Amino acid sequence: MRNMKPPKIDENPPDVLRAEDLQKLLAFEKWSAEYDRRDAAILRLFIDTGARLAEIANLTVDDIDPVNQLVTVVGKGKRPRLLHIGNKAQNALNRYLRIRRQNQGRATDALWSGRGGGKNSGPAMTTPGVRQVISNRSEDAGFGKVYPHQLRHSWAHDQMASGQVSESDLMRLAGWKSRTMLERYAASAAEERAIDAGRRNSLSDRI
Repeated sequence: MRNMKPPKIDENPPDVLRAEDLQKLLAFEKWSAEYDRRDAAILRLFIDTGARLAEIANLTVDDIDPVNQLVTVVGKGKRPRLLHIGNKAQNALNRYLRIRRQNQGRATDALWSGRGGGKNSGPAMTTPGVRQVISNRSEDAGFGKVYPHQLRHSWAHDQMASGQVSESDLMRLAGWKSRTMLERYAASAAEERAIDAGRRNSLSDRI
C-alpha cells in the first residue's frame, strides 16, 4: 500500500449561472399569485445564501427573522447556521408571507406550502417539490434544467470572485467543515477567476 497512489478522479463541476441568467430565471417574480411569490422567494434564498436543497426545503416560519434579515438553516449533522439575506430576498419573502397569512387553515409551520384545492394551500412542500420548482422555472426561462447545487456553485463562484469574502468566512457561510469542499466548489469557473485576478493585479502596470 505504501507505493500505491489514489486514483485521479476527473471532476466536472457544473457551469455557473451569470447575473443575466439569474435575472431571466426571476422574470416572473412580480407576478402576484401565491405560488409565483413562493417560487420567487425560494429562488432568491438559493441565490442569496447558497444553502443546500434540504436546508431551504425544511425552513419553518420561525426560522425567518425579517427585522434583521436573517435566516436560520439546519445543515448536515443537524448543525444550525445563521445566514444574512439581502433586501431583495427579504422583500420576496415578505411578499410571500403576506399572502400566505391571508389563507386560513394552515396545518403546518413549514414555510413553503404546496398546491392545494379551494381557498387553502396544500400541505408542506417536500424536498423533491422544491427541486421541481427550480426545474420548472428554469425551463420556463428557456434554460435546460437547473439544479439546486448549480445555484450553490453559482453563489460560491460569485463570493470567491468578489474578493470580499475570506475562505474561512465562505466555509462558515456554506456550512463546510473541510477545505476539500471549498476546493471542489472552487473548481467551477476557477480559470475565469484566475484571469480576472491577474488582470486586476498586473505587475507591469504597477511599475
